[in-house]
Amino acid sequence: MHLRTELARRLRGDVFPADRDHVLDHLRAQAAPDDVMNLARSLPDDDRRYTNVQELAAELGLPPGRGRT
Repeated sequence: MHLRTELARRLRGDVFPADRDHVLDHLRAQAAPDDVMNLARSLPDDDRRYTNVQELAAELGLPPGRGRT
């Protein structure tokens, strides 16, 4: 859950829609931890655009979040 939480903390709604390069640039600017950067680098280097952090996390194979209570 740590990686998904870190992604959500650093990628707020105003970042999206975003492609791989935009995600990496934003995470770099937010001084994301190395494990988060390494995970984001595994995103496909193609024309995909992600509309929110949930879609991005699913692409990265991270488990779904628990939602808000």
